Amino acid sequence: MVVNFDDFSDMVCAEKNVENIMEHWSFYGRSKRVIIEHTDELYKFDIGITVDDSPMAPQGVWWANLKPEVVDDRIDEIVEFFTSDRKPFWWYVCPSSKPDNLGEYLKAHNFNEMNSTPIMAARLRDLIDDRDKPTQLTIEEVRDEESMRTLWDVWYTGYPMPEQIGKIFADICVEIGYSPDNTMKYYIGSLNGKPVATSWTVHGENVVGLYGVIVLPEARGKGIGTEMSLHPLRIARDSGYKIAVLDATQQGYGIYKRIGFKEVCTPKMYIYSSPEQESGESIMKSVMHTPRN
Repeated sequence: MVVNFDDFSDMVCAEKNVENIMEHWSFYGRSKRVIIEHTDELYKFDIGITVDDSPMAPQGVWWANLKPEVVDDRIDEIVEFFTSDRKPFWWYVCPSSKPDNLGEYLKAHNFNEMNSTPIMAARLRDLIDDRDKPTQLTIEEVRDEESMRTLWDVWYTGYPMPEQIGKIFADICVEIGYSPDNTMKYYIGSLNGKPVATSWTVHGENVVGLYGVIVLPEARGKGIGTEMSLHPLRIARDSGYKIAVLDATQQGYGIYKRIGFKEVCTPKMYIYSSPEQESGESIMKSVMHTPRN
């Protein structure tokens, strides 16, 4: 695949990151379990998780282009859609979200505002790849059901997300299958033969997106997170991609900055305020960024 897109300006990288996020969730939309609404106004992702499964879930609204005269009605419709079935959800607001003051509308509808994970971008030709690779680390692309279930086991063990969500995503990925033409590429890192790390990429229309970089606590501090980031990005670069984008958690921010990513903006995450989502909001805050020097 050859991708000629090479606009590295902050605003364009932020916009392409949101597009890549939607490509990410649209891949899961190939499952019968997942419902996606993508119109000129909204991108809504519903995986069917209720508060009985988890107090938080990666479902909700990832993009909005609403006119001021309809924004209140659309927010009410989204709230009714999720809360009527007791589904936790969030609303992601980035620089391209409309109206420009969408966050104020959301707060008026009982949403709590949080800083989200910052969007970062890198030119793949400029990746800083000068560290020795961790000894005894092997990285393999996931190509079968057993490996896919192992990947999600490692992911939810190393990330503050309930086990049930990891199992649901494993089922979804197994249902979708492992075609080499899939835009999603999943990787497992094993240390001395034991799976300890994950990462995956979305080979999007314009940029490659990096996701899911997780290292189990007992394997951290060995350079594994760095290699789990660089390995799939090298593959994307060799495939013709010029720019990579990601949303950086607290744990990953230092790694990404060290290997050549720049911060382009910090969007906002809005969590609907309800007793069922209070503990979910605490989980979200545990991975969001505090202000950086």
